[in-house]
Amino acid sequence: MKKTLLFYLLFVMALPTFSQGKKAVEELFDKVEKKYKSEKSYCYQSTYNFYSTATATKPIETYTGTIYKNNTINYQQIKDNEFASFGSNNIMINHQEKILQIGKVENNNSPIALQSFLKLFPDYSLKQDKSYYICELKSGKYSQVAMDRLIIYINKADYSLVKQEFYFVGEKEFTVKNKKTKIKNPKLEVRYAKHPKCPQIKQQDFFTIKDKKFIVTGKLKNYKAITL
Repeated sequence: MKKTLLFYLLFVMALPTFSQGKKAVEELFDKVEKKYKSEKSYCYQSTYNFYSTATATKPIETYTGTIYKNNTINYQQIKDNEFASFGSNNIMINHQEKILQIGKVENNNSPIALQSFLKLFPDYSLKQDKSYYICELKSGKYSQVAMDRLIIYINKADYSLVKQEFYFVGEKEFTVKNKKTKIKNPKLEVRYAKHPKCPQIKQQDFFTIKDKKFIVTGKLKNYKAITL
């Protein structure tokens, strides 16, 4: 595995790269968001690899999630958390704490939202190799963001999101394998791929609406509900 990784890194380093400025990043993010917004449906599996340091090669925890869109339905699942949007009807669920928020809130944001990062990272640049656009966003000296930088990989062929690397700074408390632990300068890597078996997301699996009131269904009936 280490030899394979080393070969890959050497191969990438040997590829030609071209650096471009801020405007190129903004235009690229706009193209990516428009791509996902224009698609009527998609389904991706996201893989989260959590590393103890920025340079570590073996994750200390790995878990998967789902990003789903079908017409007006948007759904995202990350570990014990779910978010589902059915038009303007939204529900957010924390299964670990058995708490949910539900209400009628206009939500036009796609789960694939990159331009919001530009407000958090004032310094950003774009490079590219044979296959990917590589965007590096830096937080700046006086930034209050808990990250030093963020690197985003975008497929040149179809403008799809491939990978994100979040580099945290300082000592932070994280929950790893259900245990709280303090880690200094960790890294989170998120990879995106077509979901091998896309789930069917239906509003009635979460809630119904009667007399303009939200009624949660199934196992969610036992959760603490907060109406927005």
